[in-house]
Amino acid sequence: RMQIYKASEAIAALGKGDLDVGVGVFPMVPKTMVQEVVVESSLSLACPPGHPLLRQQLPRFADIARYKLLVLPHHTYTRQVIDRAFADAGVQTRSFIEAGNCQSARAFAEQGIGIALVHSLCMENSPSKRLRRIDLAQSFPTVQIAAVYRKESGASSVIRQLLAAF
Repeated sequence: RMQIYKASEAIAALGKGDLDVGVGVFPMVPKTMVQEVVVESSLSLACPPGHPLLRQQLPRFADIARYKLLVLPHHTYTRQVIDRAFADAGVQTRSFIEAGNCQSARAFAEQGIGIALVHSLCMENSPSKRLRRIDLAQSFPTVQIAAVYRKESGASSVIRQLLAAF
């Protein structure tokens, strides 16, 4: 069974034994758990075809901030990376619209609601004819996506198979 959790909720569920493994972005993991990075992802900007930012090879933060930005919720590590990058550049955004995950942000961008700042991995693995991608790896640090499980239970053969699939 697969479920979507906030990172902190997944860690709590793992600690109680309600979950066998969590996969996601985990900035802090207790010493009682193992964290194995399965992939790193930069961030990308998802824009509808013909969007003015697509004419720039690497848009500046000030250029991006002029548009409604579809981003992950404020409690996520990825959102903290985004907020920190804009703050470090001294740029205030016009408006953020929070989407629950990258797929939702992309769907809103496809509808013309805004432009989405999402994991590049989410853009690469399911391309869209209604969106174009601008890789922002030079502007944002990469985000590590990891599998987390309890040390005491070890990595079962099912968890090993899952990690191998990633």
